[in-house]
Amino acid sequence: MRLIAITVLLAGLVADAGATTVRIHYDAGKSAISVRSDKGPMTWSKGAAASLGADKVWTYTWPDSLGAIQMKPALADDKVSIGGVYKLAAGASIDIYPFFGAPFGKLSIVPSFASPQLNNSRKLRIYLPASYDENRAKRYPVLYMHDA
Repeated sequence: MRLIAITVLLAGLVADAGATTVRIHYDAGKSAISVRSDKGPMTWSKGAAASLGADKVWTYTWPDSLGAIQMKPALADDKVSIGGVYKLAAGASIDIYPFFGAPFGKLSIVPSFASPQLNNSRKLRIYLPASYDENRAKRYPVLYMHDA
């Protein structure tokens, strides 16, 4: 029984050897995600369908024999993600968090934020990146600035 488990495990590792994989974290709703690229079955005008897995993560794998590749995800194969092209070396496995909306962020203002230490209230200005509301799976670094 133990030998069978080890054989199955090794077979899984061999099947993945020689493959480049992209994992696309995006809740596409009723649409699908495809991968557009400069090589292989993908082109810049027509994508190859990615597979939907657990937690709304789309996966696409291609052989390492294609070498380094440039790619972008597309929503419903007609709306290409905003931003630059992703560059993957052969054999790489990467996670990306694309967005397809407007390429600019937004300013959110909290008009009266109470400060018990200063015994007053202040206006907070919060800048949110372009993809903040669209792709909740993505995490962002935070920069805090103050005026004093």
